[in-house]
Amino acid sequence: MEIIRIIGENTQGIFPKVLSELVRRKVEVNRAFVDRSNGKIEMIIEVRNSSLNGKLLHSLRNLQDVISVEYLKEKYICHLELSPGENSQTTFVEPFGKAY
Repeated sequence: MEIIRIIGENTQGIFPKVLSELVRRKVEVNRAFVDRSNGKIEMIIEVRNSSLNGKLLHSLRNLQDVISVEYLKEKYICHLELSPGENSQTTFVEPFGKAY
């Protein structure tokens, strides 16, 4: 399993575009976490059967509104926070062992 981190502009439809590109390339997505803040979106995606090559990163980087794409070697942890008044949720993603 590999972990890919994607940072982009927080525009409507960017997450489905990324998932569609992964499906088109027959990459199996195991889990995905999303953090939206300050007009940016950060996606941490755990994938299977990816060959860890630059072609996948290049195709994801060429999607509209994507700023950067990289494979991660460190483990990430996800915190989920629900906002009771707004019926919304926020997901914080950070490297394992990093002070929160």
